[in-house]
Amino acid sequence: MKATKVLFALLIGSAAIVTASADDVAVAEESAPPLRLLLDVKSVGGNQTWCQGEPISLQVGLIDERFHLKEAGEQAEEGEGSSEVQHVIVGSENWPWFRGIAVQVQRVQKEANGELTTEPVLQQLNWQERIVSPDPAGYVSHETGPHALICVLSLEPQVSKSLAPGQYIVKATWDATNAPAGDTDTWRGKLESEPVEISILPATTEEDKGKLAFALAAYYIRHKDFDAALAEALKVEQLLPSYQLSECYAIAARAYEGKGEIRSAIQYYRKFLDAHKDANVERWHYITLIRNKVDVLEAQLEE
Repeated sequence: MKATKVLFALLIGSAAIVTASADDVAVAEESAPPLRLLLDVKSVGGNQTWCQGEPISLQVGLIDERFHLKEAGEQAEEGEGSSEVQHVIVGSENWPWFRGIAVQVQRVQKEANGELTTEPVLQQLNWQERIVSPDPAGYVSHETGPHALICVLSLEPQVSKSLAPGQYIVKATWDATNAPAGDTDTWRGKLESEPVEISILPATTEEDKGKLAFALAAYYIRHKDFDAALAEALKVEQLLPSYQLSECYAIAARAYEGKGEIRSAIQYYRKFLDAHKDANVERWHYITLIRNKVDVLEAQLEE
C-alpha cells in the first residue's frame, strides 16, 4: 500500500469524518483508524460520588475499537479488518500522546423554573498525570497490541475541597492536531469522550469521614507524604473499624517504613496479614510479598 498523507479523523458513533485531498478520499475511508476515547470516573467506594476534599481520579483511555469488536465477536465494518492497517501511531518521544488530553468540568444547576443549566468550573484545574499505559510515546495496534493506552489524572485534595457540593458533568477530549510537524507518522485529529455525571457531597456521616480518610491515606502514600498518610490511615482505624481496614494497615505499615520506624511497620504489616489469614495465598501473590517484606525488616532489626 503506497504512502498517503496524514489524515484527520473524528469517530462519532459508527461514522468517521475524514478530511483529506480529493485523490486520497478512497484510501482515507479504508484507513481512517477507528479510535475511541473512554473516560472512567470512580471514587474509592466504586461509584461516582465523592466527598469534598477527596482526591478525584479520572482514567482516560485511548482504544482501538477493531480489537474490542473482535473480542465481542461482532463483525467489524468493511476495511477495519484489513491486514494493511496493523497499528496507529498516536504519539512520539517529542509529543507523548497524553499531552493532548484536556478535561472539562461543568456544574449542573437547577434554575427557579425547574430547568437544568450547566456552567464551566475552574477551567485550569491542576490535574496531575500518572501514566499507566505500556508506551507513553504511544501506538495502538489492531493485531498485536497494545490495544489501549491509559492515563490517570488526579485532582489534588485541596482543589477538590474547593468544589461546591452538587452535581457535575465531566468530559475528556484528546486533541492531536498540534503534534510536532516533524512527527509525520503521528495520527492527527480530535476525539471526545461521552460525558460522565458525578456527585460531590460534604463528609457528614462517620462512613463518609472514613471513606474520605481512606482516600486521603492512599493519595498521600502514593505521593510519599508519610506523615499525612499515616495520620489518615490511623483515622480510618478509629472511625470505621470495618471499612477498608486491611488496606489501611498496609498503608500505615508503608508510612512507618518510610519514616524509618521499622518496629511499627512490622506491627502493621502483621495486622494486615492477620486480616487475610484465611485468604488463598496462591491466588493473592501480594500476601506472599508482604510476608517476605516482614522477614526482611525483622532481619534488619537483628543486625
